[in-house]
Amino acid sequence: MRLVSKHDTVGYLPPAARPGCRNCRHYEVTRHDSPVIAPRGACIKHDLEVTAGGICDTFAAKPRGVITSGVQLNQMDLLACLATEARHQAAAGSPTQGMHA
Repeated sequence: MRLVSKHDTVGYLPPAARPGCRNCRHYEVTRHDSPVIAPRGACIKHDLEVTAGGICDTFAAKPRGVITSGVQLNQMDLLACLATEARHQAAAGSPTQGMHA
């Protein structure tokens, strides 16, 4: 019997499915101003920085089907801000315009 086929019988949960800050309703991804720096997580209930795999006594699971892709939303927001800034610089005739062409 393959090990994977035993997962259900022994109650195995992969790391992402185990209870932890990453799937707690109090977990929030904080924004960075750089797309290359990993975002940090914060507990909005206790007002402190946390790791995705951490857990506390007041863990509260997110409702089923709720997916919060804060990292992607933050990165999309950052890209939108950078695009707006680039358009403003282009409209103002920025001296760096065309340097990378």
